[in-house]
Amino acid sequence: SCKNVLIEYNDLDTGDDCITIKSCRNKDGRRFGVPCKNILIRHNKGLQGHGGIVIGSEMSGGVENLYAHDCEFFGTDRVIRIKTARGRGGYVKNCWFKDISADSIEQQAIRINMMYTGGDRLPAQEVDAGTPVIENIHYENITCDFSKRNAIQIIGIPEMPVKNVTLKNISLKGKKGIEIRDTKNITLENLSMSNETGHFAEISFSDNLSLNNVEIIDTVEGNVPFIFNDVDNSSLDHISKTTSRNW
Repeated sequence: SCKNVLIEYNDLDTGDDCITIKSCRNKDGRRFGVPCKNILIRHNKGLQGHGGIVIGSEMSGGVENLYAHDCEFFGTDRVIRIKTARGRGGYVKNCWFKDISADSIEQQAIRINMMYTGGDRLPAQEVDAGTPVIENIHYENITCDFSKRNAIQIIGIPEMPVKNVTLKNISLKGKKGIEIRDTKNITLENLSMSNETGHFAEISFSDNLSLNNVEIIDTVEGNVPFIFNDVDNSSLDHISKTTSRNW
């Protein structure tokens, strides 16, 4: 629950997340009600760690107005991670990540997960003080040499989708491709990516999705690259492949 924070020119080698933004947990966090806000993260290097830049999962007081740029991560489990769960309440909003790079990492490169503590997606629950909100998250110029799980994973919850996320100028390689579920207003623009297993992108239970200027460097031969399940108002424009494999 800090404000007006500058984190710069650090080398971080940890047993957990390298840089973590939190604001208390569940009812205590909501009662305290003081967000983390106005945070600038720049020119940092992360070595070992569960995540490079991580928000949550204790974010019940809120996190807002975060700008991270010009950071490098080597050997972390993830690059940029936002995590929360039902019961947390609070919000994560107005976050920008720009000019961030990573080498080979252990799990997802870019991950937003509103089911961090597990449980079943359904039934949808009533929206109340314990319902978390994630919205207005922006990524630009993000690169990762290889992620051993999904290159991109965005998981909302049915009663409160992840909203208003843009990914622009993204270059990733991963064992798995893109997974997007329970979202609204997601834009991927100028994306260059490859995956080794599964489909290039699996998108479900989402509304208003746009993929524009997507280059498929490599994907699984014989697999349809895009799988849509219960997706409204979607568009795919200027999709190209450089791989010689057949879909």
